[in-house]
Amino acid sequence: MSRFFLSRSSGRLCLISRGAERSPLYVDFTTPALMQRVKRLSPRSELLLKALGGQPGETVVDMTTGLGTDSFLLAAYGYRVLSIERSRTLYLLLCDGLNRALADPSVPEWLQKTLARIHLINADARSVSLLPNESVVPICP
Repeated sequence: MSRFFLSRSSGRLCLISRGAERSPLYVDFTTPALMQRVKRLSPRSELLLKALGGQPGETVVDMTTGLGTDSFLLAAYGYRVLSIERSRTLYLLLCDGLNRALADPSVPEWLQKTLARIHLINADARSVSLLPNESVVPICP
């Protein structure tokens, strides 16, 4: 039996640890902390943007999406983002976070447009064939 399980709590999908006093893990693209990062988003404030050196509108492939923060910030800057996550559990948490934000009528239009620039894939990045127009490929450690 796994130490962790997925459960719906407070309207969101959460990863919960059995028998531990830990907070559930979930994806939320509307947190105040994330909104603050978006407000000051620039290549000066985010080293990932500086390292990429690309232009908004280009496509970026996030080959290890994790909880989606890098993908979200890249999309907020204006990139189209192909987010690849191997873990089925993390992929489901990401889908839930995206779907909740897109379905929430209180989410501002700019945020909905940002989230619409993220395309999630549940796969091992090594097995995904990239299209020739993918201009930048960050590989997160």
